[in-house]
Amino acid sequence: MIKILSVLPVLGQPRDSKRIGMLKKLGFEVRVLAFERKYHKGRLPDCEIKSLGKIAHGKYLARILRIIRAIPVLRKSIKACDVVYASGPDMAYMSLFAGLFLKKTLILEVGDIRKIQVNSNMIGIIVRAIDRYFVKKCDLLIVTSPDFYEEYYSKWLKVTIPVVILENKVDDFTCSLSPIINRSIVSSKIKIGYFGLLRCEWTWNVLKRLSENDKFQIFIAGYPMISVDFSEEANNNSNIEYFGEYKSPDDLAELYGSVDIVWASYPLQKKHDWNMKWARTNRFYESCFYKKPVICLKNTSDSKRVKHLNIGLVLQSSEVEYIVNKIGEVTEQMLDTWNTNIRSLDESIYIYSEKEMSELKSKIVDLSK
Repeated sequence: MIKILSVLPVLGQPRDSKRIGMLKKLGFEVRVLAFERKYHKGRLPDCEIKSLGKIAHGKYLARILRIIRAIPVLRKSIKACDVVYASGPDMAYMSLFAGLFLKKTLILEVGDIRKIQVNSNMIGIIVRAIDRYFVKKCDLLIVTSPDFYEEYYSKWLKVTIPVVILENKVDDFTCSLSPIINRSIVSSKIKIGYFGLLRCEWTWNVLKRLSENDKFQIFIAGYPMISVDFSEEANNNSNIEYFGEYKSPDDLAELYGSVDIVWASYPLQKKHDWNMKWARTNRFYESCFYKKPVICLKNTSDSKRVKHLNIGLVLQSSEVEYIVNKIGEVTEQMLDTWNTNIRSLDESIYIYSEKEMSELKSKIVDLSK
């Protein structure tokens, strides 16, 4: 049996745990080495886990020192595995150093392109040069959006590397939880759900303004990463509900079944906010599975599909007042149309297929020979 070492920057990221579950289902033996930090623990890996130590958000110098201290522990674990599966460039490049001369297969999975990687200044140029050098030393690249490879790695870095595209689709663990497709209008109000890492001040400003309109009920669930006391806000506003931190996928059916439409928008901070334009969010796939329309912002990867499939509202501006007015125009007929369309989607749009699973397995097996 091929032994895979999963190297993670944090524990609890649903995408990482989802991938580990997929690898186990494909017949691989998986162990995890991960850094610890204060973070949402919505879904922990279902396998053996060993800590590489604690690191804090930001504080990049302290993080680099912690990573350096972790290299001997990582090297020892790499010796005992066949494949290193690293989540993010920093974990992959650390694994390259730790595994020097061990000749182990290295897989890099990319779920985001960070702003520092696409900056037009000298720092961005240096970071891209580092990326270009190290990614060529990886054996396989996994990306959650085709644009990450086609735009950043192919066009920007001009590197050629075997690649597998694994979008943030719903996996078997989620599929075991039946979707609730009935609408849940509370006192004739439209209930908007905002789930996940609660770290966007702009989103909170929009939703709080919407809560001033009795047409809407705002349902929030997740791990707060901004200085807002959501429990207190809910206590002081009858149009706001706060579920608290939740477990993924265990609580997803209840969360999505409680709302009529899902908030999946982030503001484009600048014209060249590439990650927001390229990324494909978990909320899109989960919303499709649980048959709930979505609200997203134009010029994002999700918005193109939402518009094409007509399964939600695409906002044309990030101005708060515009959004409040636009969402205020949503009618029962519009919701019914979006609901009808989302219920007729082909499952391959939001659930992993056997073909995708087989491709990943064959790539790893071939690289391990």
